[in-house]
Amino acid sequence: METPEAPPLQILAIDDDPMLGHLVQLMLMPGGHTVVIATSGEQALGILAERTFDVVISDLGLGTGINGWELGEIVRTRFPATRFCLATGWGAQIDEEQAKRAGLHTVLSKPYRLADLKRLAASLR
Repeated sequence: METPEAPPLQILAIDDDPMLGHLVQLMLMPGGHTVVIATSGEQALGILAERTFDVVISDLGLGTGINGWELGEIVRTRFPATRFCLATGWGAQIDEEQAKRAGLHTVLSKPYRLADLKRLAASLR
């Protein structure tokens, strides 16, 4: 079943591997979404201070510096209107209730799949 297209969103994709952030951009831009890429939590916070996003999609492991859980907490408190999605290859091991209590909108499994990203965009209407 085809997922209906969602209205265009402003998305911040964060991954310490720039190619994975670019992959999110390539998958979502054809749907009209604007995707900005950051390669660290600290860089993402600088971008968030300058512009508004509908959703942040962040990898769990971001190399040195703050990790995805920490970034999610900061986004939840400083930017409460911005939804936060954690992306990880360990998604099956993350308890959904723990994720909800932490203020996460959802947990995405990596590697990214187009259908999952489209479902996420549709859920943010």
